[in-house]
Amino acid sequence: RRRRRLTPFGVFMPAMTQPARVDRRGVGLALGAAFLWSLTGVALRFIEAASTWQIIGLRSLAMLAVLVPLLALSYRGGLARAFVAMGWPGAIGGVSLGLGFTCYISAIQTTTVANVAVIVALVPLVAAVMARLALGEAIAGRTWTCAAVAGSGAALMVAEGIAFGGWLGNLLARGAVLCQGIYTVALRRGR
Repeated sequence: RRRRRLTPFGVFMPAMTQPARVDRRGVGLALGAAFLWSLTGVALRFIEAASTWQIIGLRSLAMLAVLVPLLALSYRGGLARAFVAMGWPGAIGGVSLGLGFTCYISAIQTTTVANVAVIVALVPLVAAVMARLALGEAIAGRTWTCAAVAGSGAALMVAEGIAFGGWLGNLLARGAVLCQGIYTVALRRGR
């Protein structure tokens, strides 16, 4: 059963009165995505002849070449209408996804993969806080505990990177985290 509540931004959103059911397919997709993301740093280190912007451009073209046909099949001729129906949440999500990818690839190219991996691991926590602020979603106590532990670990790892001149890469990785958090909240808002 659902009831409506007012979020901090004055928007009425449905509130769940019962815990959400775990979707096994969603968990599997999330684990698969995390595994594939973990390979990015290693794969980028093997690319010697391309600049950062060439890598970003080719990655974007590859994503476009895969997603447009899949979406066209999925929406069966209604692809343009689907893009229009996304509205502002879709536009904000698309821009933040593009900026997040750009920051992520640039970060890997300018600091250690380990620093980027530790910082980017904070995406779920940042997204949870953003969802709380923007959508009024509750954050469990154990999530706050995990956030404190992860944040402390990230600060410890990154502090050494700053001392060795990786500050720009660390800053770009934080930009990637911020963009991915915005993307996640935009997706949830647009559902």
